[in-house]
Amino acid sequence: MQKNKMKPVEQPTYKFLGFRISRYSAVQNAIMFTLFVVGIYGYFHKKEMLKDYSITTGTVVWIGRTPGKRVGQPECKYEYSVNGQVIRKTSVRPENWDVDIGDCLIVKYSNKDPEMSELEISKGKVACKQ
Repeated sequence: MQKNKMKPVEQPTYKFLGFRISRYSAVQNAIMFTLFVVGIYGYFHKKEMLKDYSITTGTVVWIGRTPGKRVGQPECKYEYSVNGQVIRKTSVRPENWDVDIGDCLIVKYSNKDPEMSELEISKGKVACKQ
């Protein structure tokens, strides 16, 4: 009795810069490259937007670690008000940060887009506005 031997299905490969890569690898590399470019763009876009900025006081409303996102990365949520609109954002925080919920910090936000902001962590706690 002869067994039916099947040949393994070969994945199509493409030649790119002298290397042979599979379709799967090409798609995976394209996705990683796209994420890299988007991340770099976001970083520089935020820095550009924050060149024209204003300062306000924000309040820490949550401190902890977000499960499933940046595993083990300490984060905080803060809120601040611009022209009567309350904006809530999330920021990475230092591990040894001496700030509690309800404390106030300086928030630098873009005049062009008030939703784009960053905490001035190095300035520490400030008195809350009433």
